[in-house]
Amino acid sequence: MVRLNAQLERLAARKFCVTMHMAAFEIAGTMLAIARATMRHLAERGRLRLTGGDGVRQSR
Repeated sequence: MVRLNAQLERLAARKFCVTMHMAAFEIAGTMLAIARATMRHLAERGRLRLTGGDGVRQSR
């Protein structure tokens, strides 16, 4: 009975870890989406000058 209990505990812990990982990825994705939307919004309003990959400012 003790071994079964330990196995169940390990399984629950593993499932919890996977759940936490998925939640973390979901939160990170949401934050990334918010950051992108904010940058785009600022760029559209002219508050932020977007640069190309080489760091040279693009003329609008």
